[in-house]
Amino acid sequence: MFAFLYSITTFFLGNWYFGADSFYENGKFKMYSEVLATSFANKKLQFNASNLVEDEGETMKVRDKTRQLYALQREWLKKYFCD
Repeated sequence: MFAFLYSITTFFLGNWYFGADSFYENGKFKMYSEVLATSFANKKLQFNASNLVEDEGETMKVRDKTRQLYALQREWLKKYFCD
């Protein structure tokens, strides 16, 4: 019924509130914490120490994905809210 959701990336922004942003992509939720400089991955939007991503390369991919959204957000704010 909602199979199309599997093929898109959905972001959950919480960095300003609790220091981490997350996204859903390819059937997994992933989160990067700017505070801890680490990432987590799980099949549901719930993270704890058992969901820690150990691979540094994968952590960087999760970090970079969230930072892509920051760059888009910055440009959007400049265009619509700044003179």
